[in-house]
Amino acid sequence: MKQLAIISAIISSLVMILLWVLGFFTTLVIQNGYEGGYELAGYVHQGPYKTLGKSFERLDSTAESLGLHMTDRVGLYYNNPNDVHQDSLLSFVAVVMAEEGFAIGNMDLADLMQESIPYGQAIYIDFPSNQPLSHLIGPLRCYPVLNDRTEAEGWVSSVVFELHGSDYIRYVMLR
Repeated sequence: MKQLAIISAIISSLVMILLWVLGFFTTLVIQNGYEGGYELAGYVHQGPYKTLGKSFERLDSTAESLGLHMTDRVGLYYNNPNDVHQDSLLSFVAVVMAEEGFAIGNMDLADLMQESIPYGQAIYIDFPSNQPLSHLIGPLRCYPVLNDRTEAEGWVSSVVFELHGSDYIRYVMLR
């Protein structure tokens, strides 16, 4: 019985350490500011948001073949998963091609589609992405907090997106 308690304590400790490393206990700070203003090139994805990995892999491959320098990638979400069946969810995975005030120009984008995110007032959370599973923990932690804030302030987000930087993921809701 004592050995079982020790094994349980060790397993629990390892799980807690893993969750800590993945950012599960990171303090979330909601920031107010301006975001967006991005010109994007990417692919439409239909289906559960948790299956976006394959679309990002396709995007990475195409961008690399075109010689595009990818500093930031974006996941743009068109539907609320609470309102739309998982198989019908639409999103857009993309690279940022230009920011507010700049244009893409006549660049050959192969089969990449163009989309834009308007510039506007936003709330957002920067979540560390220093671990491979951060992109799974981040949405579980950030979206409920952001949704609670929008409900408390009485507004509905017009645009929801994630900006994937080199060491963080910014979860954004535009007003």
